[in-house]
Amino acid sequence: MRDLITEKVMTYCEQAQLIAPGDHVVVGISGGPDSVCLFLMLQQMRESCPFALRMVHVHHGIRSEAEEDLQFVEALGRRYQVPCRIFREDVPAYAKAQKLTEEEAGREVRYRDLEEERVAWMQEEGGEDATYKIATAHHLNDQAETVLMHLFRGSGLRGLTGMRAKRLPLIRPLLCLTKVEILAYLEQEGEPYCIDRTNADQRYLRNRIRNRILPELETQVTQDVQAHIAQTAQILQEAEDYLAAQIDQAYWQARLQDRLFRVSQLQQLAPFLQKEVLRKAIAESGAGEKDLTYRNLCAVAALLTSNEGGKVSLPHGVVATRRYDVLEITKDEAQASLGAQYLREKGLFLSYAPERPHLISGVCGEEAGAQRCTGKIRGGVSDAQTLENTQISAGENVYTQFFDYDKMNPNLILRHREEGDYLIIDREGHKKSLHRFLIDEKIPKELREMLWVVADESHIVWIPGYRVGSDVAVTAQTRRILSLSLKEDAQAGS
Repeated sequence: MRDLITEKVMTYCEQAQLIAPGDHVVVGISGGPDSVCLFLMLQQMRESCPFALRMVHVHHGIRSEAEEDLQFVEALGRRYQVPCRIFREDVPAYAKAQKLTEEEAGREVRYRDLEEERVAWMQEEGGEDATYKIATAHHLNDQAETVLMHLFRGSGLRGLTGMRAKRLPLIRPLLCLTKVEILAYLEQEGEPYCIDRTNADQRYLRNRIRNRILPELETQVTQDVQAHIAQTAQILQEAEDYLAAQIDQAYWQARLQDRLFRVSQLQQLAPFLQKEVLRKAIAESGAGEKDLTYRNLCAVAALLTSNEGGKVSLPHGVVATRRYDVLEITKDEAQASLGAQYLREKGLFLSYAPERPHLISGVCGEEAGAQRCTGKIRGGVSDAQTLENTQISAGENVYTQFFDYDKMNPNLILRHREEGDYLIIDREGHKKSLHRFLIDEKIPKELREMLWVVADESHIVWIPGYRVGSDVAVTAQTRRILSLSLKEDAQAGS
């Protein structure tokens, strides 16, 4: 007959769907009371839910009594006939090499070794990934400590959710138990365990929270403070699950293509949702969520409200760059032109390598029906009455445009922009400088010199990809139409 503590764990595992018949579970065993309790619970669970079990013990190379812990775990495995794999690590050396605390290094090494055994087991048997799991002995008190640690370090919502009972391949069957219940269970079972003296070392933040802060809160606030913190973490997990769907939807709505996002779409989001979408975008570009700070997110969010472009440097070489309505998040210099490439692909401008100007000679001196190809541009003249509306609409193509032949100066040139360039913007003949036009059209500064224009001296008649000057546009009164098209070889920069 199951005791109340065992029943509590069994029910918790069933509700959270932690283990299913036929699963393969790698359990981390330090030899301490928590991991020994977990091991015994798993053994009992196997009676009603058949699954395979293996043990992993990590020797950290820190404590003098660690060898005794290793022997204890090996003996436990032999007693229950459960395979046990031993990993010997030099955690102090690893911590120094990776610039981590010994606490952080020990955690990384343990999870790395547990995952190594899980993958090796799966490869041995050729099984499905989802059925090979790692069980750790974290309990309710650990949950409270974790939430406080994250809170003290300025964590966001995700950190305050604490540890999940299930985030495959990890499962945590004991999150429903307090430390008091674990010790009571081991006493009831008469099961020995090892004591880790480093748990009393106040140099570690977790130990200070466990041995000083939480006892003080239990005395001054309520004895149930740890249970209340764990309950809050559970509520926040449910909130995070709901918000994840909202964040994902907003992310895809704002995304133009890989690593490019529409600023106007991001601006419409509530501040929390906006920052979470940015967090997702930045993390996927390689910055890593662990090293991404709230200050980083605020700096990128500030780009969205700026009237000018700008850049923000982020961890691991990631850079966020705003170009008008495009936010570009890239990992390195090789990707830094993604935003410009996107604008080019959408036909917002043509960017060819600057070369000598190309005269457009002979076209405007031809009779209707003539075709002439000169340099990078092709031209032709047709009677307006013989040109169908469908042909006129072809002017929407950024490489082809139609003009009123009789209003054109015959001395046209294809070149890049120059000082003093202007275009006529309406039928009344009002002028606008090309410089102002490019700013108003939000063409990035670094790309303006690459733009092609068709000009009559300083008078711009066509900006391929944007517009025709109003003074030469085709109207109902047009008798003869000039068509100009950029050739394919021009687009290649030849």
